[in-house]
Amino acid sequence: MLRILTALILVAQTPAFAESLSVDTKASSVEWVGAKVTGSHTGQVPVTEGSIEVDKGAIQKAKVTVDLSKMTNKDLTGEYHTKLLNHLKSDDFFAVSKHPTANIVINSAKKLSGKQYQFTGDLTIKGVTKPVSFKGDVTDANGTLKVNGNLSFDRTAYGIKYNSGKFFQSLGDKLINDEVKLTFTMVAKK
Repeated sequence: MLRILTALILVAQTPAFAESLSVDTKASSVEWVGAKVTGSHTGQVPVTEGSIEVDKGAIQKAKVTVDLSKMTNKDLTGEYHTKLLNHLKSDDFFAVSKHPTANIVINSAKKLSGKQYQFTGDLTIKGVTKPVSFKGDVTDANGTLKVNGNLSFDRTAYGIKYNSGKFFQSLGDKLINDEVKLTFTMVAKK
């Protein structure tokens, strides 16, 4: 009897473990915007897998992987659409034959106010990992956790130097901005 009571006391004193939620890849999205002197291009990269750790209703950690080989473009059609996607997938940009996926690992999520969080973690593109920090809004309704936010990164930090003003002079209207902007929605069901 003493053993049973001891076991019950130990179980009662053990802290609850974080719940790991699977990201719904069909309901989640990552949109990208890349700009140059003469305009910008937009598209999506599909989410292939992900998980979000939640403890007592608060996000603790997360990991999301996207498939760069299935990147899409939304603003061009026909020949230019195909040319842009092939170029983005080439070694000049994301080298998807060698690095088909990119991922982000969130190591810390700090609640700021209301539904806003400050996320910090590591973004890996082309096998290069760099720290990132960004804000996002978190809602938890009817058993569905949703995270919406924006993240920008400097493509040159990941070895993507094609037509960058940091590395090439006199590009004129061929200059491509180094900053890539991402807008994302991650959905996980409890």
